[in-house]
Amino acid sequence: MRCPKWIWGALGLALLTCGGGGAGPKVKADGTLYVQNVNGRLKVWVTVVSIDGQVPEGKDLPQGVSPQQEVEVLLDEITPVTAVLPGGSEVLIKLRIKRERIKEFDLTVTIDGSQLLYITDMNPYEEGLAGLKYQLKPYG
Repeated sequence: MRCPKWIWGALGLALLTCGGGGAGPKVKADGTLYVQNVNGRLKVWVTVVSIDGQVPEGKDLPQGVSPQQEVEVLLDEITPVTAVLPGGSEVLIKLRIKRERIKEFDLTVTIDGSQLLYITDMNPYEEGLAGLKYQLKPYG
């Protein structure tokens, strides 16, 4: 029995869309977390609260930064927040942002290569993470 050509075409399209399968789960790459503030109306500070649920050690942080130390993120500067961490590490950071008033945000980032947390704005009157305008993008 012969299959109609449209079935072969649909199977070929499905393989292209799915990537052919068989590759297995993607291994997350080692990397560093960076933060950048690009809004002159904001003052931003960041603290690494935990890495994989544990208080960070000195080796997990940039040189000169102590565990639980709050670091100011200067306008337009790309600030390293962690040292190079294993791929898949869960980093919990606390952001303190001032615009008219100070608000705090807790944010968890999973390391998959070096990443940049790009902060564009903050609504001081909106509750929760919805008030923080940011993008997380690959860096480097």
